[in-house]
Amino acid sequence: MCGELAGKVSRDENRGVTGVLYELVKGNLGQLGTLQACRAAGVSRSGYWDWLHVKPDPPDPLLPQIRQIATQPCYGYRRIAAVLQRRGIAKKSFVITTNSNHGLPVYPNLAKNMALTGINQLWVADITYVQLPNGFTWQW
Repeated sequence: MCGELAGKVSRDENRGVTGVLYELVKGNLGQLGTLQACRAAGVSRSGYWDWLHVKPDPPDPLLPQIRQIATQPCYGYRRIAAVLQRRGIAKKSFVITTNSNHGLPVYPNLAKNMALTGINQLWVADITYVQLPNGFTWQW
């Protein structure tokens, strides 16, 4: 298991047998229809159309460095990320999900100073509003 990341390749580097079959279907479309070519190659038509319309992933500039780090014994993704951060190549990223800079009312935390001594003494809930083009919806 250790160092197995070093041997992994992206989808675009190694399309495998299925990619070869899809290329075969693509090459025979002049002689056969899509359905017949897919049946002859033993692949699904929907899989062929997905393969045909998927844009290849852009090359990852960190991949050579990740592979070099992953050759160390038992380096998992956490250690690899830590090494990249120490080298200044990558940094921790997070997404800000709360916009506190607004004029809307902010309700106080009524449970802040409660001393709970047992179960079912305090129940809380959270609602997330999702803005849509024609209004909003919420999730519990």
